Amino acid sequence: DIGVTGVQTCALPIFYDEEGYAIWLRSVVHSVAQVVNEDQRDPWEDESAIAWVNHVHEEMAPKMEDSAMVISIVPSDRIGDVKFWVELGAAIMLNKPIIAAVLGDADIPPKLAQIANEVVRCPDGVNPEASEEMSAAIGRVVATLKEKEGDSDE
Repeated sequence: DIGVTGVQTCALPIFYDEEGYAIWLRSVVHSVAQVVNEDQRDPWEDESAIAWVNHVHEEMAPKMEDSAMVISIVPSDRIGDVKFWVELGAAIMLNKPIIAAVLGDADIPPKLAQIANEVVRCPDGVNPEASEEMSAAIGRVVATLKEKEGDSDE
């Protein structure tokens, strides 16, 4: 229905296994790893993968939760950047404003353009002009946050 604005298409329960990792996250990461990883190794047998998941839970998520907004550099490799996927998903789930920085002449996926509060294009990489554009985008997001904060005080 075109008039529906918030359809829940998937309701997965989150269960924790004996190691304390969310089973749904394990299955998603495992599925992605099978697509991306040519040798089909199980990422849960890799200590660095386990350490990364711990980092996401213990450091990244709390920092994002405390932040006013998220600024992400859009990777040129849309297929294998799991870190970007996790950060973007966390930003969405935490309802954080998103500023997407696009380096070079890379295209931005249409869905990302829809959800990003701001898209800053940096055709020549990070330079003074791009820094000014990023500063202006941050200013607009902060102004919007202050407006919303003022509306909620009334």
